[in-house]
Amino acid sequence: MSDIIGQALVSTANALAVRKTTAKIPYSRINHEIFKVLERHGFIARVERAGKKEKKYLDITLKYSDDRSGAFRKVRRLSRPGKRIYAGYRELKWPR
Repeated sequence: MSDIIGQALVSTANALAVRKTTAKIPYSRINHEIFKVLERHGFIARVERAGKKEKKYLDITLKYSDDRSGAFRKVRRLSRPGKRIYAGYRELKWPR
């Protein structure tokens, strides 16, 4: 089983690095919910589901600041399938 969340975050970070306007990532409910949260907090401009039944994907519209830098610079997945890290909501740090 592959790490679909990590793949989606890395694909988005790579698209930001080469200054693309959109990124396409494979659809899953968890990816859709994660990117809706990122949209709500202003890290991406828009997320929408697209495609047919078997070939669904998320179309992510990326957001850049006035100095043409991406909305987020560094992406790291701390908790992954091989190494789970748990934290309470009070222990989580806000992004810079």
